[in-house]
This record gives sequence, structure tokens and C-alpha cells, in this order.
Amino acid sequence: MRRLLYGFLRDAYRDVRVFSLDLVEFRLLTQDMALEGAWRPAIERLSAVMAEQTSVRDYLQGEKMVQGFVAAYLSISRYFVIHTEMELSKGYADLVLEPLRTRSPGMRYGYVIELKYLRRGASPAQVAATASAAEAQARRYLQDGRLAQRHPETAFKGLALVFCGWELLHAAEAAPEPPSRRRVASALYVEVSAEYVRSGAAAVADHRDLAAARGRGKRNFVRYCSGALRS
Repeated sequence: MRRLLYGFLRDAYRDVRVFSLDLVEFRLLTQDMALEGAWRPAIERLSAVMAEQTSVRDYLQGEKMVQGFVAAYLSISRYFVIHTEMELSKGYADLVLEPLRTRSPGMRYGYVIELKYLRRGASPAQVAATASAAEAQARRYLQDGRLAQRHPETAFKGLALVFCGWELLHAAEAAPEPPSRRRVASALYVEVSAEYVRSGAAAVADHRDLAAARGRGKRNFVRYCSGALRS
């Protein structure tokens, strides 16, 4: 997949000299994404490149082409491993940026990106509805427990991007849903149960220590009496 995306960029640049992004600058922006959680400058820089060059518009037709453009450039980052159509929460996230901790142990953030595409001329109502759907999907993907299991020290952010043609009309962070009362009660039950088990284990240990001390005391008393009688 990555080879295909790089080929797409290479051919486009060779044919019409498009996608001339400052890679050094962009790597610094993705560094801020990984270490500080500042994702907007990098995404808006990509959007600006797409809007600035009229030749790019012949290449960016449809969601998959826009997704390929975004994924290819994000793949340049030394901080992330890029996954396309990753299965999460019984769906497929468009892009997942997993931290490459072997190279950068201090990474703090990863990303789940849901990208939507609308044709040019879409109404504000269409954009708003599509943005709401994208945020809901990103929010649902964030709830997949496998992300936390694979990267327990990483905070994943959900991003909803809506492109209308080559223009980025919506870019927002999808906050995780607050836990339901049932989930809160379940988590509290697990925590209380665990504390009860720990307390019970400590009580058992204390009881064993007391019994052992009493046993030692009895043995010492018998030895003392035996010695006294012999003397």
C-alpha cells in the first residue's frame, strides 16, 4: 500500500510538478503531532498544498485519492506507522497513526483519522451532516480496547476531516464519548472487588503471620521449660 502511494506522488510530481511540499518543515509539524498532540498545523499544511496548486486537482478526485495523498505524506514522518482501513470497533478506520516507539520512545500521541469526501458544490447542511458522521465514527473507533492494549502509554486522538473536492472544509477532534452509567458502575465494581481481594489477601497473610508467631512462641516456651527442668 505504501509503495502504491509513493508511486502516486512520484508520478504526479514527474508529470505536472505538483505536491511540492517542504519535507523538512512537514517533518517538524508531524513531530509536534507526535510529541505535543498539535495536529492541526500539519493537516492544514497539507490542505494548503492541495489548494495552492491547480494541477493537483486533476489527481484528487474521490475519497480514496484524497486519502492516499494524506496517507502518503504522513508516511514520511519518522514518528508514525500508518495503517489504512484498519479494523476497529466493527468498522474500518480510514487512517490510523500508531506510534513508532522503537525510534522515538518519548512519543505521547497517536491518531485515528476518519476522512470524508464530498463533491464540489456541496451545501453547508451536507458538510455539517457529513462532519457529524465522521466525528461519530472516529469516536467509536477510539473505544476499541486494542489500541490501549497495544500502546498503553499513548493517548489516541480521533480526527474528523471533510474535504469538498480538494478543499478541507472541516477538521475537528472527536472527543471520546463519556462512559455510560453502566460502564461506570461496572468499572467501580471491578475496582471495589479488586480492593476487597487485596484486603482479604492481606488479612490472610496477617493471620498466617500471627499463627506462625504463636507457633514459634509455643516452641520457645517448651524449649525453655525443658532446659529449666534439666538444670
